[in-house]
Amino acid sequence: LMFIKKEEMGPDEGMIFVFPESKNRYFWMKNTPLPLDIAYLQDDGTIIKILTMKPYDESPYPSNSPVRYSVETHAGWFAKNGVEPGAHFDLSP
Repeated sequence: LMFIKKEEMGPDEGMIFVFPESKNRYFWMKNTPLPLDIAYLQDDGTIIKILTMKPYDESPYPSNSPVRYSVETHAGWFAKNGVEPGAHFDLSP
């Protein structure tokens, strides 16, 4: 969500990243002006980690274990919606 401003993203919008294989991942916030939450998901859609990322922060936000997916939302979205590690995303088409 680089270069996206808060007013450009709806309250329940976000982005999902789908990678071709599971491996350790990390994201950063270079050129990202709004705080975001990121959830890291295993192959089966189970959330293993949720982090809150700070605007413009270039330090890595690591998954610390192999993941195939990540989901970015507004900071606080997961907590507001009662979504915690262990929750499952249905990723079927």
